[in-house]
Amino acid sequence: MRTLLIPVGAVLFLFAGTDAGGKAPVPKAPTPPSLDGKYTLLATYSGTVTAKGKFADRGDRGDPADGMGGPWGTASSRLTRGDTTITKNEITIEPRLTSGLPVTMEYTLDPSKTPMAIDVETIPVRGKKTRSLGVVEISGNRLVIALAKEGAERPKSVEEAEGETVYYFQK
Repeated sequence: MRTLLIPVGAVLFLFAGTDAGGKAPVPKAPTPPSLDGKYTLLATYSGTVTAKGKFADRGDRGDPADGMGGPWGTASSRLTRGDTTITKNEITIEPRLTSGLPVTMEYTLDPSKTPMAIDVETIPVRGKKTRSLGVVEISGNRLVIALAKEGAERPKSVEEAEGETVYYFQK
């Protein structure tokens, strides 16, 4: 009986010293920074081009001081839109006018990319959700988010460019 216990004890000793599954530890993904808080939307930029392939000018289509780029709000910066609340997974931009509706966007961050990547689903009042790929830059109390139009490739930076919408926030 004693001869049988020694090999069984040796086997148990070997298994007790090994890692479960024998796999190497997996490095943890970087923790995304917290965007949570109250912000003011300072401006938006919507880089839309005209049929002639040039950025739309404000010229005769509207008041250049309104920052809207004409009646359709084409390729220009809009003035402060309203207060913005960002939670763990949602951005809500309140309208500047009382007759407007808030814009709600669900998002996920990927801090392993440089610049930090963001995937956004805009939730319209009516219609279907739209999905956009973007990048985020955080500098002190400033937050800049650049989003490509639906179906386009992720922007390389937060610089204003054709086919991208850039949001400028201040905490």
